[in-house]
Amino acid sequence: MTAITGVATLAIAHERGWSLPGLGHDEPVPVTVVLNRNGGTVYAAPDDVPGLGLSGILARQGIVTTEIPAFTGSDAEWTSFVGCVQERFDGFAVTIVDEPPAEGEYTLAYVGGTPDLVGFEDTVGGIAPHAERVLEGSVVFVFQPQGIPARALCETAAHEIGHTLGLDHSRDCSDIMSYESCGPKEFRHEPALCGEWEDRPCGDGELTQSSTDRLALAVGVSPSRHEPEPEPPAPEPPPASDERPTLDVRRSALAQAGQPFSVIVDSGDASLQHVDLYWYARRGYRLRCGEEGPIPFSCEREGDTTIFTLHPDTAGARKFFVRVTEPSGRTTRTPAYRVTLDRAR
Repeated sequence: MTAITGVATLAIAHERGWSLPGLGHDEPVPVTVVLNRNGGTVYAAPDDVPGLGLSGILARQGIVTTEIPAFTGSDAEWTSFVGCVQERFDGFAVTIVDEPPAEGEYTLAYVGGTPDLVGFEDTVGGIAPHAERVLEGSVVFVFQPQGIPARALCETAAHEIGHTLGLDHSRDCSDIMSYESCGPKEFRHEPALCGEWEDRPCGDGELTQSSTDRLALAVGVSPSRHEPEPEPPAPEPPPASDERPTLDVRRSALAQAGQPFSVIVDSGDASLQHVDLYWYARRGYRLRCGEEGPIPFSCEREGDTTIFTLHPDTAGARKFFVRVTEPSGRTTRTPAYRVTLDRAR
């Protein structure tokens, strides 16, 4: 599930004791995924059956039936969305379509509606079954709350489909399987630690996960539609100091919707290249001091103190952490903090 790309399937599964048998395949299993823009009635059942609208997620949530509304958007927006999801799986044996095939098994992703329709809070971007293997014939939900950006919806869909193919959550903020966000995402080749907000062992017992390697083993590869351009060599960074910045984070005493909310960061180092606030509401945002962000905010930086000020307009739970980048490129981050914004009075 995505709590930003949102997007916490595995986290909820761990918390609620849900499990599916981790049986492996000897050979890769190519899959077809149907993106459903028309919505429909979904019924609770022990097992997913896409063609009949049966969902194990509803059964585990204790919901007998629910009505998923259609995707809200134009034909052009839908075509762009489908193409975006196809791009994310380019090079892998995952066929992304928006009409069920005439024969053969497929996974069905409902695209539309809000998480309350299946019993989840509004911080959840999507939900999907997960095991340490390919789950053919899954039923997936990709929610479309009002105002969600097109890229976020695409990345949420790819994230949830990834869970049905055996992928765990990644701590690499540039990986589609990460709750965290630091720009456009893709399935990353570099091995990364697993976890939602903190590091943990991967579900298959490994210490790290390479999303592309895991996908290739799970479903196999296919010819890419695009030849990647060679990346230019990275410049040599200046040598790093042995001492990392010590980050002290404080926040506004008042936490209320409709009122300014500030996060104050004391780093003890005025030479930092970047100071970033990662703010998680319905989805996650990286707010870099000195640059425009995807949501309104202001930032003041004086010496080794940085003050981010946001203007949240809705009540509810939020999470945030701070990450700083030294001139050498080395990064240091804080733990994730939680705050609940009260309703406006």
